[in-house]
Amino acid sequence: MTQKVDVVSPGGIFLREDLVLNLDTPLMHSFVHRMCRGLLRAEFGLEYFEADIGWRLNVEQPPIVYQGLAKFGRVRVIHDVFIYAVTKPKGDAPNWVIMNFYRRLEIFARVLRLSPSVDHEAVETSL
Repeated sequence: MTQKVDVVSPGGIFLREDLVLNLDTPLMHSFVHRMCRGLLRAEFGLEYFEADIGWRLNVEQPPIVYQGLAKFGRVRVIHDVFIYAVTKPKGDAPNWVIMNFYRRLEIFARVLRLSPSVDHEAVETSL
């Protein structure tokens, strides 16, 4: 997951080689997909569903994004290790998921459900 890259100045002068953490890997994509589905299941009871999940790392967000997630979704803080926010499923609208690890590494994901999922609040059970 690490690779060597050239570090260059803004003027294009080679400074040195350095190691970077490459998160654009199948392993990381799989991790983000599982986490998004897991958080949606934990918070809203969604069963497994096919989805198109896109994500970006450390996207600068204005404060209103976090306020919207808090108002229209669920936010959980697990010490200083893991913070997440997810929007409540609503029809065909995408879900938005923010996962923050150690208050440094933040993943912003869009989840488009491609197959129907079962919403635990909509399912009626009979005894």
